Amino acid sequence: MDETHFPKVQQEDDRLPAATILLVFAFVGLVGVLLVVWAWYGLEKRESALRPSGAFPERELGPRHTVHDDLENIYGDMGPGQRLNEEKRRLLQSFQWTDRARRLVAIPIDDAVDLMLERGPP
Repeated sequence: MDETHFPKVQQEDDRLPAATILLVFAFVGLVGVLLVVWAWYGLEKRESALRPSGAFPERELGPRHTVHDDLENIYGDMGPGQRLNEEKRRLLQSFQWTDRARRLVAIPIDDAVDLMLERGPP
């Protein structure tokens, strides 16, 4: 504000207290370090409760394999339905005869769309 309007109000210098800012940063850093240590300690306690021996024998099990036609890893390997869908996609993306006597062929959908755009509907 201008001194002519408020002569009794004194303007303070615009200075930030560097010591206070450094103290706040140090406090925030300390809280962050304490949270990291607390999380690490909690995870160690939980792991020791769930696995008291500290051993990881599953590392030595080897690759997954089929047991009674059921896969151990149902999301990693392709099942019969996924193989069938893959085969259908491959057929939809390839040229093939549907009826040789009538000279009918199946063409990939992208090529069919391009032909329709070039020639127009039949």
